[in-house]
Amino acid sequence: MGNPFAEILVHKVVAFYDSVFGTAFDVDSERSMHAEEEYYLPESEIFFRLNKAGFKELKKKIFWTQWGLNGMFIGWK
Repeated sequence: MGNPFAEILVHKVVAFYDSVFGTAFDVDSERSMHAEEEYYLPESEIFFRLNKAGFKELKKKIFWTQWGLNGMFIGWK
């Protein structure tokens, strides 16, 4: 799961690029993403869903090799 700031920025840049150059890299527009949809899930929502699915000892691992913009949620079931 990406950092919320990075997720929003990348989606906005790609949508702008498509509008300027007439490309179709913005898959969110292709799938008819609604204006009220978010580009990411908040960490609290991810932890809630994983807990609800029965995962325990949850933690988030940040990938610093990717400037800390990506992370992985780890748990046991």
